[in-house]
Amino acid sequence: MQHIRDLLPGVLKKRGLHDHAEASLAVFHAQQWLAEHLPQCGDALCASALRDGTLTVTALHSVAAQECQEHAQALLEYLRQDCGHTKAERISVRRL
Repeated sequence: MQHIRDLLPGVLKKRGLHDHAEASLAVFHAQQWLAEHLPQCGDALCASALRDGTLTVTALHSVAAQECQEHAQALLEYLRQDCGHTKAERISVRRL
């Protein structure tokens, strides 16, 4: 009997949803990293999308945006090396 973890990638590729699932997983990993490494700004930062190689992080206030911008390279390295999300090329921090 096959496990769902073995079947899911094939089904997603067949339906054309593999890239969307990978982007969602990258956003999830980014959100976890932000909460762990920037706990003082955790509630004010939200990783929202990965499109065309750009991970978008929204910030509720300027202090959180600045903190995130200072740690953006470390987040990008984490996504690429530790999580294997090679499609993440840059991080855009936007303030709401």
